[in-house]
Amino acid sequence: MDKKQVLIRTLVLMALSAMVAVGILLLTGVFDNDEPAPERPQLSAPLNLRLTGLNRTLTWDAVLHAGAYDIYVDGVRAGTTTQSSFSIPPLSLEYGTYELRVRAVGNQNTHRNSILSLPIQLVWEPLPHPED
Repeated sequence: MDKKQVLIRTLVLMALSAMVAVGILLLTGVFDNDEPAPERPQLSAPLNLRLTGLNRTLTWDAVLHAGAYDIYVDGVRAGTTTQSSFSIPPLSLEYGTYELRVRAVGNQNTHRNSILSLPIQLVWEPLPHPED
C-alpha cells in the first residue's frame, strides 16, 4: 500500500471514529437540553390608527421591534408594509364602509406577532371634484 492509500484510510478511520464519538454523546444525553425554549415576547398591537389624505392613507404609531405590519380590511389581510403607514390604492375598494386593523409582525426568532389593533372605520366614497 502506498502513502496516499494509507493517508486516505487513516482519514476515513478518523472520520468514522469522530462520528461514533458524537453518536455516543448523543445517546448518553450529553447534548440534551431539557430546558424549555425561552418564551418569545409578543409585540404590542399598533395604536392610534388614523386616516389621512382624504382617507386614502392609514397611519399608526410604530411598534418597537416590529419588522413589518399586516393590514386587514374587513378581516382579510390586504397588504404588508415595513412603514407605519399604508396607502390604499384608489381602485382597490368599492364605495362603502370598511373596518381596518393592523397587526405588528415580529421576527419569529425573537418576537411573536401582535394581536390585531382596535378597528378604525373607513368610509370609501368618491373624491370630491373641484368646481369648474
